Amino acid sequence: MKNLFYLKPLPPEADFCNREKEIKDLVRYAENCTNVVLSSPRRFGKTSLAKRAQNILKRKGIETIYIDFFGVSSIEEVASKIAAGIYSIVYKEENLLKKTLRLFSSLRPVIKPDTETGISITLEIARGKTGKELLEETMKGFGDFLNIKKKKYNIVIDEFQEIAELKESSSIEGIMRTYIQHQQNVSYFFIGSRRRILLDIFNNKNKAFYKSAINYTLPVLPESDTIKYLTSVLAHI
Repeated sequence: MKNLFYLKPLPPEADFCNREKEIKDLVRYAENCTNVVLSSPRRFGKTSLAKRAQNILKRKGIETIYIDFFGVSSIEEVASKIAAGIYSIVYKEENLLKKTLRLFSSLRPVIKPDTETGISITLEIARGKTGKELLEETMKGFGDFLNIKKKKYNIVIDEFQEIAELKESSSIEGIMRTYIQHQQNVSYFFIGSRRRILLDIFNNKNKAFYKSAINYTLPVLPESDTIKYLTSVLAHI
């Protein structure tokens, strides 16, 4: 029997139970360039939901970038993850790739084929830069990149709360917030499963990201809809 349950984010073409309102809400927020903090317990489908919303946004002509902060261990790695997110959408366009390489002169990409994701991108960090300088340069380059095409962008940062565990957390939050607040035609979805830590970043008045995004909590699926969905799936096996 085919396994009905996924342990990884669902691909866009996979069955998806309900969440119609949530998808519409996220798409609307992105179209209005509103930043969102998307939180819930683990295994509620936050990442799959955000990627499904991004799939719709792509069809509407909005550029999308997905960045995963899971397991970041330093400010340098945060900068690398951000740059890698951009390289993942420009590596096929030679002219745009050349422009991007100039924007991130301290982070050189190594792009390799990957059987699971299509490509694997790692970044080589130039010597002589402090972590703060590297993140400053990356966020500035990020903003400059967003202005190249003059289009709307939606950026998902998954497991965003991971930065709170780093010793440079205050510097990371401050640098990122400084540049994000000046970006035009951009929306961010900040996702996390450690809800208390994630919300503290945005609801604590002593934090740089204070009140910079709306809180959106993913609720439990309605029992009636879940039963109806499972019954339908089982009937077609």
